[in-house]
Amino acid sequence: MPPARCPYCHVTKTTTASVNKHVSASKPCNEKWQEALVAQWDVPPTQSPKRNMPPRAETPLNDADITMDVLDDYQLPPELVEVCEMEDVEDEGEPPIGPRCERYIHEYPRPAGSWIRKANTGFKSLLEDLVAEGRERWEPFETKEEWELAMWLMKNVGQKSTDDYLKLPIVQNQNLSFHNNYSFLKKVDALPTGPEWDCRIVHVNGDRVGEDGKVMSEDLELWMRDPVECICELMGNPAFADLMAYVPERAYTDEGCTNHIYDEMWTGEWWWNAQASLDNNKIILERAKL
Repeated sequence: MPPARCPYCHVTKTTTASVNKHVSASKPCNEKWQEALVAQWDVPPTQSPKRNMPPRAETPLNDADITMDVLDDYQLPPELVEVCEMEDVEDEGEPPIGPRCERYIHEYPRPAGSWIRKANTGFKSLLEDLVAEGRERWEPFETKEEWELAMWLMKNVGQKSTDDYLKLPIVQNQNLSFHNNYSFLKKVDALPTGPEWDCRIVHVNGDRVGEDGKVMSEDLELWMRDPVECICELMGNPAFADLMAYVPERAYTDEGCTNHIYDEMWTGEWWWNAQASLDNNKIILERAKL
């Protein structure tokens, strides 16, 4: 979209709204606008209520200089808006691709992705262990309500605000098992974790020479997880059970299969071709476990 321009002082702004604010804030431009209203449209000048505000700047202001006290009583004339703004028009011949478009699926013609045996995921095994030991699924928190409060705090509140919240008398009277941010995070740290983090020190040489004439270097911490364990964790997470795909497919926007959709990994050509090069399900499943 091209920049918008003030019709009175010709200062350039990024949007039409910025021009409107500028004309409202700039005394010379505001006066010219009201004069134009009287001359062209026979409209009386705007009678705005007076406020305890600093004098308006005589020179055009930047957007950052405009405060909330500015009276937004100016609107860029429609004929100028049409000049300054461009209408977004969808390219002709481009079929819509997105959640609202029709999706025609061409399934893989050979058997693929069949399961060999069933086994518990890590999440399922953890739940069975809790039940066998007579423990509640929301441990280490005392009650289900504490668990729900902990989830809300972790998703919506920072550590300083969490500490302030937990120290409120009305919260202290609830006799929670955690009373400040430190004890709360101790509970969180006691929850089951995913793949372990590993830290390694990497020696890196720079591109600058130090005072001793040698290339400057630095030791950096490199934190990593085993990608295989991460994949197993994701594949075993029940939250993603309905979002996993184990078989390639081809998706199209039309029934004639003339316009191909590439939006997920399993809709790509590589997976389709790689599946075709394999002999049976067992090979593809074993490779998926890598």
